[in-house]
Amino acid sequence: GEAIDDRRKALRNLRKSLYNENGNNSNLLNAVICAGIYPNVAHLKPGTSYGDYTMYHKRNERLYFHNSSVNAKRKVYSEGYICFYEKFGTPNRVSVAATCFVHPYSLLLFGGIAKVKHTERLVIVDGWLEINMAAQTGVIMKELRHQVDALLTKMIEKADPREMQTMSSNMVNGIVSLLPA
Repeated sequence: GEAIDDRRKALRNLRKSLYNENGNNSNLLNAVICAGIYPNVAHLKPGTSYGDYTMYHKRNERLYFHNSSVNAKRKVYSEGYICFYEKFGTPNRVSVAATCFVHPYSLLLFGGIAKVKHTERLVIVDGWLEINMAAQTGVIMKELRHQVDALLTKMIEKADPREMQTMSSNMVNGIVSLLPA
């Protein structure tokens, strides 16, 4: 009835909203999800055979996609990182269902403490998430993380909504430009 029509109209208006200008950018949405549910992250590596993979949380906890996960139905995996909402276990295995793939930059910008290992061309987040990248890039991403944290702190402390809108818009645009399309 009328309530459903009102909800549909509200949804259409939301899609056109200034606050939804990046609503179709799945990499940005996944980065936001990563920021919200970190440290629920796992490292995914493709297996040697078709449809095979290994996935670990904190180096030693083996995870599997639950059959209800859309990612369980994939047959080809590339190395990467996933965020998961929750994990649940049976006597045989620990599974995750609500998952999304995240770019390593999302982990560096919104994850834990990053340590750059210059000679190994490696950045380690929270002592276990290993991200292969040039040391210079890792250092730049660490500095950018400090800038994002400082900006978020300033935005929380600021009372002027117009200045917050400008700062947040500039920050989001910068992050969008870093993440792959």
